[in-house]
Amino acid sequence: TINSFTESVSNVQNAGLLFNVLSPSAVVENLGIVNSQLTVDNTHFNVTGPNTSSIGALVGWSQGSIINVWATGTSVGTTDARYVGGLVGANAGLIDQSYTNTTVSGVYQNTWTNFSQFYDIDGGLVGYNYGLVSNAYAIGNVYGNGQVGGLAGSNGGSILDTYTTAQTFRAYSGYGINSAGPLVGDNYGKVYSSYWDSTVASAESNAGPGRAGTGLTTAQMQDINSFQTTYAGWDFHNVWAPAGNGYYPQLYANSYIAVVWPNAVSTTYGSAIPGLTASIYGLRNHDPSSLITISGLSTTATSSSDAGTYAISA
Repeated sequence: TINSFTESVSNVQNAGLLFNVLSPSAVVENLGIVNSQLTVDNTHFNVTGPNTSSIGALVGWSQGSIINVWATGTSVGTTDARYVGGLVGANAGLIDQSYTNTTVSGVYQNTWTNFSQFYDIDGGLVGYNYGLVSNAYAIGNVYGNGQVGGLAGSNGGSILDTYTTAQTFRAYSGYGINSAGPLVGDNYGKVYSSYWDSTVASAESNAGPGRAGTGLTTAQMQDINSFQTTYAGWDFHNVWAPAGNGYYPQLYANSYIAVVWPNAVSTTYGSAIPGLTASIYGLRNHDPSSLITISGLSTTATSSSDAGTYAISA
């Protein structure tokens, strides 16, 4: 974990607290950035027209693989940078099993011909995605006036099994946001099984054209009784810990959550109920299965119960 790291740079093409660029063969995994700050001032960088500078807490521009990486309590603030993200500025590679709880602020205003035109592309996790983002989420606030999204500012790639509770706001109050969305600010790619919290989404993001994904209320997103239906297709055995009352889904890879999941059994009328067992998900590689003792499993089904589905509880 990188803690309390502060960096301030100016007039750069790509910048991150740890990496400026990741090549296609690069792999970054199992890394956290906590209570850190990155500030970039590109006011005098390529002032004749919009640049393609990429700024993120971890890395500016990535073509590599980023797995199980998170940034919390961290801020990324820029002036005159194009792609700004809470973890990655621009992604052409893979971001998987990663999350952010950050404050992102990006303003890139056309000061040479039209002050009401903005070029910044800002997202809670990634500014511009034209790779693959999967099994990820973003919390926090995103400020900008260009393309602004809770998870991604702009998406031309693929986004799969994600959610966001991040709020989007205009950075310069005297101007609007060109394109805002609670999940993606401007989407022309593919988005699958991804959600945003409609209870907390800002009015500006709700009004934007980039409303990719599905809006759910906080209660729906945290309902422990319906999470398998709500997040149909998500891997709750190997990747995600289920939602619960007061909690959104969490990633096993970067949380201390283990889930006891009863195993399904079947029987025929008149036969005894088979022995009830359960599996444990979320243990780390070095954790023994004996770390959690499973006992007291029960069901209301009996040998004379009608055909149907019955719950198993602990």
